[in-house]
Order: sequence, then structure tokens, then C-alpha cells
Amino acid sequence: MSENLQQLMKALLHPVRRELLTLVVRRGELTPREAAKLVRRPLSDVRYHIHTLAECGALERMDPKLVRGSWANCWGATPVVVETRWIREALELPWPL
Repeated sequence: MSENLQQLMKALLHPVRRELLTLVVRRGELTPREAAKLVRRPLSDVRYHIHTLAECGALERMDPKLVRGSWANCWGATPVVVETRWIREALELPWPL
């Protein structure tokens, strides 16, 4: 098993990371501020978890979007998350796609 998949397995043990990743898969992409509102957590916590998920290959930076006059980073799920059965099952997302 690759090191990134091992890191991803470890990252998915955290309930906030699972919740964030599930939201991103369902919505397509989210900004950290949108995610913080949805999971009712401080923005700093959400940013930390997003970066952790990005480091293990679960999230990738998407094109920024204009939000109230300023550009916001958007994050989306990588193909590994979307197409891997055990990850979708860990997130309680339907399989097959």
C-alpha cells in the first residue's frame, strides 16, 4: 500500500475530516469558510483539516471563486477519493458511482 493511502486511512479516523471530505464529495467543491459554516467549527480548525486531507492526496485545490468581492480558495475531492470503494464506504457514500 502506498504511503499516501496509509496517510489517508489515518486521516479518515478523525470524524471532522470524514465529515469535511463527505461534504466536498457531495457538493463538488467548497471553500474553507463554507465548510466551517456547514460543520459548525472554527475556520482555523477547518483549514487545518483541509490541509491535512490535501497532504495525503484526498483534496486538491480547485479554481478560486469570487465571494463577496474577494477570491476564495476552493477544494475538491481527488479522483482517488471519488473512485475508491473503501474510501466511499468509509464516508458512507453510495457505491457504485
